[in-house]
Amino acid sequence: MIELGPHPSPSAPGFSPSPLELWLSRVWAWARRNEYLLVVSCLITTVFLNWHMVGPVLPRFALNFGVSVAEVSLLISAFTLARILLNFPSGALSERIGRRPVLIAGGAIAAAASIGSGLVSDFPQLVILRFVTGAGGALAITTQVTVMATSRRPERGPAS
Repeated sequence: MIELGPHPSPSAPGFSPSPLELWLSRVWAWARRNEYLLVVSCLITTVFLNWHMVGPVLPRFALNFGVSVAEVSLLISAFTLARILLNFPSGALSERIGRRPVLIAGGAIAAAASIGSGLVSDFPQLVILRFVTGAGGALAITTQVTVMATSRRPERGPAS
């Protein structure tokens, strides 16, 4: 085992942290202050990736499932339709029962439906799961926008 020797205590006289240690402590402090923002941002990024990653592989889906290009476009339409239909109800639900449970439920629904999408072997099932993924995305994204709009720091003042 390699001994690295004693690390000087930050309270020791003459101790000065390295630039990397200073940077890491600042990043860690910022991350702790903005933990909710980071979680929400990761969730929203995942939902948007899920929405947009289907486009480039539509021809492969058409080939694998033996459907036409018009039929395979239902994968995008189902996701989008769910988002359109559920955006306003998602906002109302988040105001009624709270933002956190709706945000968590939306992420969980989108994740479960996405995993299910990778496991199906039938095209209609895939379309239904894309609709469910869009529903989870509607819950998550609508709630996230509400959180972002109401979480501004008071010292910054209103946005112009």
